[in-house]
Amino acid sequence: MNCDTDSLKQYYDLSQKVAEAIKAVLRIDVTIMSKEMERISGTGKYKALIGEEIEKETAFDHCLMTGSPQIIVDHEDDNSICQKCPRYSSCSEKAEICVPIKHGDTTIGVIGVIAFDEEQKNRIVRNKLVFLNFLEKMSDLLEAKYSEHQINMEKKLLSSRLVSVLDTINEGIVLYDKNGDVLYKNKALVKILCEIGITQYDSFIKEIWGNTMLQEILAGKEYPDPCEITLTHKDEKYGLLASISYLKTGTDSNEIILTLQNINKL
Repeated sequence: MNCDTDSLKQYYDLSQKVAEAIKAVLRIDVTIMSKEMERISGTGKYKALIGEEIEKETAFDHCLMTGSPQIIVDHEDDNSICQKCPRYSSCSEKAEICVPIKHGDTTIGVIGVIAFDEEQKNRIVRNKLVFLNFLEKMSDLLEAKYSEHQINMEKKLLSSRLVSVLDTINEGIVLYDKNGDVLYKNKALVKILCEIGITQYDSFIKEIWGNTMLQEILAGKEYPDPCEITLTHKDEKYGLLASISYLKTGTDSNEIILTLQNINKL
């Protein structure tokens, strides 16, 4: 499972936990819907309907379209949005509260609690503002998780674009994390190493990282840029020119980019 799929699954898993938590507190069944009108979580009778599409012209649809909470306590009110619902004549729902899940100014889903008997309806009527506030806080929790998913997707897209650009460069490029693990090597580097008879290029690239001069530069010692590095690989000596730059990936984390030129056997 790739990064963005995994983060989306985490969002869906959290949404089901949120639905179950709301049900446990409010003792009313819950549905959570995505922006595509898909039921992504639910409790009670709605749990078996996860994955199905929710109809248009419903309270959930209206909440999604307007980005505003909906409180319905009288389906037969002439002003109720229920009048346009395709299930109006056969609806068994007595009352409901729907709250949008926002990502910035965009509505990306809806949380709703639905009463199916008079006792549940009366609790919604008596506590509608308290319930609304609680649902909005749960919506904020899901929004935070969705934002994390979006960041993961944007990072993956940026990484894909970066790789595409680096693969067009004729010089050898290798990207290390702060521990020296190889995150990426471009096609030009692999081609250059193969042309001089180095077939175990992963081992060679690791040996570049272990070079004493390179480690001194990373520790802050000044050398010319590019610097000339020599190393031994499979009992053969090689020389190369290396330029070092940094790719900042977090508040306290850098990745190291080496641009390698003139790789030759000595």
